[in-house]
Amino acid sequence: MKPTSRYSLSRNRLLLVADFDDMAVRLRAESNRWQVVQAPTYLAGIAQAPMPDLLGVLVGIDQGPRRLDAAVAGLRAAAGDRVPILLCCRPHAEPLARRLLTAGADDYLISPPSREELERALGLPAEFPSDAVEADRVTTSIGLDEMAELGDVLDHLQGSLHDVLTRLANLACRALEAQWVEVAAFGQSARVGQGASPPDLTEGLTHGAELIGRVTLGPRRIGTYTAGQMAKCRGYARVFGGLLGSHHRESQARQQAMTDSVSGLRNRRFLDHFLPGLLERATRQRFRVTLLLFDIDDFKHYNDTYGHAAGDEIIREIGQLMQRCCRRHDVVVRFGGDEFAVVFWDADQPRKAGSQHPSDPLTVVDRFRDALLNHRFPGLGPEAGGKLTISGGLATFPWEAAGAEELIRRADAALIDAKQQGKNRVLHIGGRGGWAAPASDPGAATTEEK
Repeated sequence: MKPTSRYSLSRNRLLLVADFDDMAVRLRAESNRWQVVQAPTYLAGIAQAPMPDLLGVLVGIDQGPRRLDAAVAGLRAAAGDRVPILLCCRPHAEPLARRLLTAGADDYLISPPSREELERALGLPAEFPSDAVEADRVTTSIGLDEMAELGDVLDHLQGSLHDVLTRLANLACRALEAQWVEVAAFGQSARVGQGASPPDLTEGLTHGAELIGRVTLGPRRIGTYTAGQMAKCRGYARVFGGLLGSHHRESQARQQAMTDSVSGLRNRRFLDHFLPGLLERATRQRFRVTLLLFDIDDFKHYNDTYGHAAGDEIIREIGQLMQRCCRRHDVVVRFGGDEFAVVFWDADQPRKAGSQHPSDPLTVVDRFRDALLNHRFPGLGPEAGGKLTISGGLATFPWEAAGAEELIRRADAALIDAKQQGKNRVLHIGGRGGWAAPASDPGAATTEEK
C-alpha cells in the first residue's frame, strides 16, 4: 500500500525507531525536508508517535526482536492513519518485512534507502511548493555579520582544533538563534550557549566521503526551526565539514613536517619555530630558558660495527630515555644525526616549591646519565649496557644569550669544549645563576660549569 502525497511544511519530523543501521546522521545530511527524531526502542517509538508535526515513521527491523507485528500495530495506533509507517530492513529480512505489512505498515525499504526512495515512500512531492522555496531563499541567506564571522574563522584556521570548533559553534548559535550549539570533530568538541535541554537538530559533518563529526543544536531561542532554517543548518554543516577537514589535514602535515621519522621526536624545524616564540614569552613573563645540546660519543663506531638499524635503535631509545627523565613541559628534539636538543623552561608561575632553575636541568642530566648507564640496547650485543656515553653543552637565556640563534650557538660551543676535554661530560657556559653542579663518581659522566 503506497501512501498518498501528504506533504506539509507544518509536518517535518521523521521518527526513526530502532536505528539498527545507524542511518540517523545520513538522513539528517541528505535532506532539509525533515528533522530526524530518534527512538531507540519500539516502545519509545510508540510513545513519541502521536507528535502533531510527524511526517512519517521509519522502523528498523531485523530477525532479532520478538512480536514485531505487535510493535508495528502499536505504532500504527499511536500515529494514526494520516502518518505513513515505513519499515527498513536488510535484504535477508525482506520476507519478514512483507509479512509485517499486514500489521499496519505502509511499505518497506531495503536499508539503507536512498533519499529519493524515502521521499517517494513518504509521498513527498518532487519539488518544494513555491512558497517553501521562497521561504528557504529568505531564511538561508547569509548576512554580512555571518560572513564576517566566517572570515574570522578562516583567519584563525591554523589555531588549535578546540579554538576552531568554538568559533564555528558561536557562528551557528548566533546564525540559527539556538539556545546552545555543540560542534564535535576528530575526538574534540566545543559547546557554546546556555541550557541543558535535549537537542533539536543534529547534522553530520563530512569531509569528502568521511564522516568526521557533527553539529548539534539545542532548541531555538524563540519558536521552532523552520524548513528553511533546517536547510541553513545543513549548509553550515557542509561548510564546517570542509573547514574542519582542511584544518585536520594541514595540522597533520605540520606535525609530520616537524617530527623526526626515526626517533618520533620533534625535529630541528620545530625547534627553529618554537624557540624564538618561547624566548619572547620568557622576556615578557621574566622566566629563564636553558638549552642543552648533546650528542652520542663515538656514534660512528656503533653505526659501522652494528649497522644502521642498530644506530636507529640507539637514536630512538636515547630519545625515549631523555623524555622520561624530563619534566612534562620540557621539549626534547632530535637536532640532527646523533645530536639532540632539550629545552628546559619554567612552565609554572610561580615556581613550585623545590623547583629551581637552572639547577633542574643539571638534575635531569644526571638522571639521564644514570638511566643511560643502566640501559641495555638489544642491538649492541656485548656492548648493550653501560657503554654508551654522551657529551653536551648548556646555555641559559637571558644571561648567556640574547636570542634563539645565540642560545644555540653558545650551547654548541660548550658541547664542542666537552668533546675536546675528553667526552663523557656536560659543560655549562658561564657559571651564572647560582648553579651547583652535582658531584660525579669516577668514570661517570661529569656535569660542570665552564
